[in-house]
Amino acid sequence: MWWRKKTEKTDEMNKCFWASICAGTDGILGGTIWLKDDAFYFICKKATSPEQYKQLKIPYSDIKWISFKTIGFMGSVYPVTELELENDQVHDFIILNQKKFLTNINKMCQW
Repeated sequence: MWWRKKTEKTDEMNKCFWASICAGTDGILGGTIWLKDDAFYFICKKATSPEQYKQLKIPYSDIKWISFKTIGFMGSVYPVTELELENDQVHDFIILNQKKFLTNINKMCQW
């Protein structure tokens, strides 16, 4: 049985979303997105995933644009959230509960 120990509530942002990153030739890697006070994190625990995706940290100030699109993969169509960074890097994520994610990341980013 899984449970979490109750902790004191704080004003810190600490939201978690199940997600996958579309990692080009490495395929789609499952993990979690954490929206914390200091940055956006994508954490992938898969042993064979490339190091750059095991703990990807993106400061909110580096996010230039967020957009949405769809991709086809293995006969299905998935909604994708695309993060474009100030250095013109682009990361594509399949995020469960996109609407809640967008609401929370808007609170953190100063558009």
